[in-house]
Amino acid sequence: MLLIERQGEDQDELRAGLEDLVQLVQHQRRLAYDSRMTLETEERNLYWRLTRRVVPTLYRLKGSTRALRSWKT
Repeated sequence: MLLIERQGEDQDELRAGLEDLVQLVQHQRRLAYDSRMTLETEERNLYWRLTRRVVPTLYRLKGSTRALRSWKT
């Protein structure tokens, strides 16, 4: 799961930026097979809560593959 939060001047600009990002990650680079996008505060907060609950579990899994906490470009 890759969770990205963006800011924008207005909702139209924000939506366009997110749609461009989805196009790049999912369709052009094929780094994802599905995506979810929201401009709703409650839904965004739900995604962050899920992340805070799931990531610690991923760190406890056995093996050499590890989850990345964050990624900056």
